Amino acid sequence: MELAPIILFVYNRLAHTKQTIEALQNNELATNSVLYIYSDNARNAEDKESVTELRAYLKTLSGFKKINIIERKTNWGLANNIIDGVTSIVNKYGKIIVLEDDVVTSKGFLKFMNNGLRLYEEEKTISQINGYVYPFNKSLNEDVIYLRILACWGWATWKDRWADYEHDVSKAIDFLDSKEKINAFNILGHADYYKQLIDNKDKLIYTWAVRWYASWFMKGQLAVFPSKSLVLNIGDDDSGVHSKASNNVFRNTTVDEVPIKDNYTIAESQVAKQGIDDFYKQRVAVPKKEKKSFISKVLKSILFRYLPETRVLFDKDVNWKLLKNTTYNFKLATTAKVNGPYYIVDTTIGDYSYVSPNSHIDKTEIGKFCSIGPNLISGWGIHPTHGISTHPMFYSNMKQNGQTFSTVTKIEERKAIKIGNDVFIGANVTIMDGITIGDGAVIGAGSIVSKDIPPYAIAVGTPIKVIRYRFEQDVIAKLLDIKWWEKGISEFKEVEEMFFNVEEYINKTN
Repeated sequence: MELAPIILFVYNRLAHTKQTIEALQNNELATNSVLYIYSDNARNAEDKESVTELRAYLKTLSGFKKINIIERKTNWGLANNIIDGVTSIVNKYGKIIVLEDDVVTSKGFLKFMNNGLRLYEEEKTISQINGYVYPFNKSLNEDVIYLRILACWGWATWKDRWADYEHDVSKAIDFLDSKEKINAFNILGHADYYKQLIDNKDKLIYTWAVRWYASWFMKGQLAVFPSKSLVLNIGDDDSGVHSKASNNVFRNTTVDEVPIKDNYTIAESQVAKQGIDDFYKQRVAVPKKEKKSFISKVLKSILFRYLPETRVLFDKDVNWKLLKNTTYNFKLATTAKVNGPYYIVDTTIGDYSYVSPNSHIDKTEIGKFCSIGPNLISGWGIHPTHGISTHPMFYSNMKQNGQTFSTVTKIEERKAIKIGNDVFIGANVTIMDGITIGDGAVIGAGSIVSKDIPPYAIAVGTPIKVIRYRFEQDVIAKLLDIKWWEKGISEFKEVEEMFFNVEEYINKTN
């Protein structure tokens, strides 16, 4: 039997990664398996050291037939990294086993996955093989069970199944057009999978697993599960991107091996399904709000009578999320401030910086003491202009409009933006992907920043151009050497006292 390649996605959690790899090395089929490791790059300066340390560890590994390490040159983010990596490897080999850096496998995991891939390859009603199964208090006689339930902690699939991956969540939402369908998608009504779809559509989160689950759910497929878990997820310590602290509620007792028999009958296990739904209902699901009382309806009626303009507050067709703050992978210094509403993703903002309302900031590193005006757009993606078309259907597998002709992403669609320290950005500024704005720079209102801006330059216009510098070059060099923004509170007092006496401050500091 030709073994499936293993693909492992890692970022900067060295301790988790070590446990995952050491457990994988203990699998009896490890030495005959090809391992691909996709190492994502740092999303900000704070993570660079831990990413570098982890990559150094990866280069010491052995214990597999072959190890291929793919070091991302930019930060892809977990979802994009997985979608692109799985697509590339499964298209090459026809099948794949997928792990993340917090999935610790039992010694029989690879055997179970490879046997499942062999046995169910021609069973087109089966979407994937899983190593994890949810905790549930039901007795089963079977070693293998079949379920329509989301699972992403140690899984395997085939090229033809993955080809049905649908990135556009709106198609799944349109498919789930009744309460009965939504309840089925949510196991028996108590999981939060449908909410994950809505949150992805509203850009409150950006995840891949629920999109993959929805893709094969719409086709009426099932997934294979072991009756006892062969993996343990150790990422429920708030250290991961999507695996938040959960008091270990999803941790299940593991076993070393689970057999797969050649004789089988594919039918969804209603006993296991009920047990897992009960698990979600009793230990995971957030209690639903009680129905509004008659008194509340009366009060609302009185409110509408005397203040009819308040009806809009209860209008279900109004998308209030557009007026809410949205963040994801966002680190804000305790002394910094962001005024809502805002959309901020994969971004860090340094000490004492502030951002005015209505900002859209993506994949950006903002330094200290920055002053940013309203309506900033920082990062929106890249479209190539040197191809036959500029449309992403031909160069991206992200399915921006719901479909694509490309099985791989052919360009770097997002590039990190860096805004230095003590930068002033006026109102209504757009910063293109991959731009660096130097320390002390000033960006005029309404500018489109399409090229790098040197330190202490004053730049304006569309296209942007440097009109002058704040100081002479020798003064700029001294200020860059002093790096006053890195100093402490007492030194900041000196900046306040000598605010307009730049030369005096430089002479005193030097």
